[in-house]
Amino acid sequence: MWRRRRLGSAELAVRTRWKARSPTRVATQPPPTLPRNRPIMVSMHLSDVLRLGCLEGASVIAGRVGLQRDVRWVHVIDNPDAVTWARPGQFLLTTGYAWPRDHAERLALFEQFAVTGVTAVGLAVPQFFERFPDGLDAVAERHDMTLIEIPWEMPFAQITQEVHTALLSEQTRVIERSEAIHRALTRAAASATNLDAVVRTLTNETGRSTLVISDEYTVLAYAGPPDGRPTEAELLAFAPSRPGAQALDTDSVAEVVHATEPLRDVTWAVRCPVRVQGVSSVEVLMLGSDRGPGPLELRAVEHGALVAALHLAHHRELASVETRLRRSFIDDLVQGRVDKSDHASERGHVVGFSMRGVYRVALAELDVPTPLGPDAFRRRENTLTRVRTMLVRYGATDLVTTTSNRVIVLLPEDLPPERLWEALGADRRAMVVSRSHQGVDGVRSGYREADASIGHVPNGTFASFEALLLPRALTGDTDAQRALVESFEAPLAAERGGDKLATTAFTLARHDFVLTATAATLRVHISTLRHRLERIEDVLGVDVRDADTRFRLRIATFFRDNNRDRPT
Repeated sequence: MWRRRRLGSAELAVRTRWKARSPTRVATQPPPTLPRNRPIMVSMHLSDVLRLGCLEGASVIAGRVGLQRDVRWVHVIDNPDAVTWARPGQFLLTTGYAWPRDHAERLALFEQFAVTGVTAVGLAVPQFFERFPDGLDAVAERHDMTLIEIPWEMPFAQITQEVHTALLSEQTRVIERSEAIHRALTRAAASATNLDAVVRTLTNETGRSTLVISDEYTVLAYAGPPDGRPTEAELLAFAPSRPGAQALDTDSVAEVVHATEPLRDVTWAVRCPVRVQGVSSVEVLMLGSDRGPGPLELRAVEHGALVAALHLAHHRELASVETRLRRSFIDDLVQGRVDKSDHASERGHVVGFSMRGVYRVALAELDVPTPLGPDAFRRRENTLTRVRTMLVRYGATDLVTTTSNRVIVLLPEDLPPERLWEALGADRRAMVVSRSHQGVDGVRSGYREADASIGHVPNGTFASFEALLLPRALTGDTDAQRALVESFEAPLAAERGGDKLATTAFTLARHDFVLTATAATLRVHISTLRHRLERIEDVLGVDVRDADTRFRLRIATFFRDNNRDRPT
């Protein structure tokens, strides 16, 4: 049989006050830990909470710096194991009845509150404590946790009701505004051709400067004041590897990163990765300089990252189709499987190849293991991205294909090969560039030249087909010997009276460039010979008095005379 007992006056006061202030039952077990990837919680700054009518008579005793911290919830807590029930961002209300009576234990309790992330502790005075005990203010100041004294007459139930109503109103506002931002972003994405529309919409809706940056901190899109665009070096202030910044883990959403040092008055940024197929190489970044971002900015950046991901996925798919078309066409082109029909011309037009264009075929070998594994494939694709970016920068079509560790590029005649060599980056091994050729047959010939020459290029260098002809010919390469002869003979033969010009050039070499002997052999006047030599120099773009030109012509003449009867 149960025995009833009378409550003491102090215990009666506490139980009566608890009933008035907290109508809900207290659970017998602590609530489960919130999931790691919980939704963004709506909060209010503590300074805004203290402006509510229910806290009109409250006094801040310590931790004024913490007035800018967020309050996510108000929790009445007057049980002995108080720390178990505390959560980050909470504003705790207490009478102090269940606090330890030992001063050292009270200090330890407040240290635990601060470590847990409690924003503020409100003590009802003067029933059980006339004020906060000595020493608690020092703990609060050390951790930026605010201590507030609340008049005993103010019911905790009224405080929780007003604060929670304000939080729910803020939540409704954030949801409505975030939905409006999401609709605006969706409309922008439907008509956008680049990421500028995404950042411009975010800036218009939030009033914050917004960027899309790559993983190398290159600015891909920016919206904000013209003079506020940060440089790549300045953006490193928000790098996750720098002190004071938080790294994004693989499952994270938007996060706040505080700059290691003020950046043009910008003190914080909201970062959110843009993930396409689980891979993130791009981020949306929103900058601010006031007391910190709220849930609206966090949700806006998340919405922006989602729309940016859809935009990138769509354009990557289009680019993937275009790339496959280009690769297929160039593969057929260099292997001689493209004719000069109307259908071939249409295929070439679609991928940006000009049937009358003049190209040099560049063949590069990458320093990656073969057969290609996942890492080598990734490195090759990164190299291709750099090459395409370079070609677009110089106004050229990215006529690029690959085979194993080789990259084949059709370079416009006026684009210096040095630009391609630079774009290949650290994974380049060697590269050779063919002579200039026109049209379908010319590209095929250029590829044969490059393919025959790539094995003669030293590692870490690039060379032209012309520069490799002589050493290849001298080592017995019959194809190079014929090409060396053709490099002199073919341009001359194409001119009016070309046979006489070619004969004159080779005869001059046989007579060691002695004009009188050459004229006698050709049975022409010395003036006629000089006139022919001027034409030869104009056609070949050389000076026959140059020692290097004379050496090459002598070698070409030797191979021409000795290989004439050899089968090709």
